[in-house]
Amino acid sequence: MINKILNILKEESNSELFGGASETEINNFETEIYRELPQLLKNLYLEINGGYDGGLLEFYSLDKVKNISDFDFGYYPESESGENLIWDFDENKITKCLIENHKHYYSFMDYNFGGAYWFINLNKPDKKYGEVLLLYNHMNEYFKCQSDIDSFFKLYTDYGAIEILLDSEIEIIKYLKKTKDNTVSYEKH
Repeated sequence: MINKILNILKEESNSELFGGASETEINNFETEIYRELPQLLKNLYLEINGGYDGGLLEFYSLDKVKNISDFDFGYYPESESGENLIWDFDENKITKCLIENHKHYYSFMDYNFGGAYWFINLNKPDKKYGEVLLLYNHMNEYFKCQSDIDSFFKLYTDYGAIEILLDSEIEIIKYLKKTKDNTVSYEKH
């Protein structure tokens, strides 16, 4: 699957993929955050340590991977004190911003210069380990995109279109059903 991911990322002539990270760099990163990357991400980082697809997709280098609490969105709703409280809202405030166990989620990719962000649960003991969330910060909304990183990249490699990953898991399932019925333009490669 790694070669398919790389081929899609390289399709545009102006794509830019950075040299891979070493196993030592990956191990140091995991030690620093007290988390473990899923094997697919480790393998991808061995090949490329970040890059751009030549369009609007950025795959983050290890130094840009941040916990959702520490992630700089550039724009975010502020409290009266000026602090970013989007991850600390309680259920009586803006419920759609409340991400359970948000401190387990780390950034790894964005689309459209921060229009959409993908975060992955890196807490291995958690039953949601590997789950990918799609976050639209400007709308204060997030969606479960895929239950694991392998499914996430399988959709990307099967359909070769990042647009299919810009929706919730429920909507993606609808797209795939419509694709089977030949009523949607996403074509499996």
